[in-house]
Amino acid sequence: MEIIERRLRTWEPDKDKANRFADVLDGIKHDVAIRDLDSNEIVLLQKKIDLASIIDLPNLLRHLRLKGNFTQARTGSMQRASGIKAKEQWFGYIPPDTLKRRYAINRSALYAKNPELGYGLEHLTPVLWNMLKQTLPEQTMMHEATVTESIHKDWWLENCPFTSGIINHTNVLPYHKDRGNLKDSWSMMLALRKGDVGGALHLPEYNETIAVPDCSITFFNGQKYWHGVSPVALQHKDAYRFTLVWYVKDRIKVCQSREEELDRAANSAYKGSRSSNPARTKKK
Repeated sequence: MEIIERRLRTWEPDKDKANRFADVLDGIKHDVAIRDLDSNEIVLLQKKIDLASIIDLPNLLRHLRLKGNFTQARTGSMQRASGIKAKEQWFGYIPPDTLKRRYAINRSALYAKNPELGYGLEHLTPVLWNMLKQTLPEQTMMHEATVTESIHKDWWLENCPFTSGIINHTNVLPYHKDRGNLKDSWSMMLALRKGDVGGALHLPEYNETIAVPDCSITFFNGQKYWHGVSPVALQHKDAYRFTLVWYVKDRIKVCQSREEELDRAANSAYKGSRSSNPARTKKK
């Protein structure tokens, strides 16, 4: 594995959101780690893996391509940058949101539509996580310690320090930070792609680009550093580009044990139903 040393530089994205896209089309394709010259810490890892020897890869791709139940990406500029209709789907846990009358933490809607895919991705979590632990023991240990301090283990995916995930389907992402993630937590990304060009991950603060090749895992702190994805072009009808990202949702840190959350949700739902019906709260 190549170790590239870079010094963190001051960088801010263009104020015009329409110009917040990486213009690089290529990147490092081999196994690589980026090390910060000042802190001497690894800040990103890209590693190719033999995924086909571990799981039923054709079956996973079949579910992603034909049964993913994707929703349209919320940011219209993503579509304009690539000319492709960007799609996404969440897996893992979704935090409660009383404004949406979601009183309890729960798994995403994917599990009702395609439970085999949802639970399949959960079962894949320890496989990838153990690979990272062997390659980057120090960084994975720090990530796990951070998650342990804030997130109840009832909400860890397969006893691994991630709560949630997103499947990006040919998405071109503008420069951003993953502000919804738990502070100081890292993200784990699996790339599955065929017949496409572009789609590289650019870290402008380190002035480095990785190609995110097929069947590779990437581990980095997307909550801390700016990053973006370069334009994607699909070269034939069977081409695809999926990135599956595991992360830790910050809002889940308020959730307690599974049993306590069920009680809290029941109480919240009861109060919500009474407040929405004044006749029930009127004194006799």
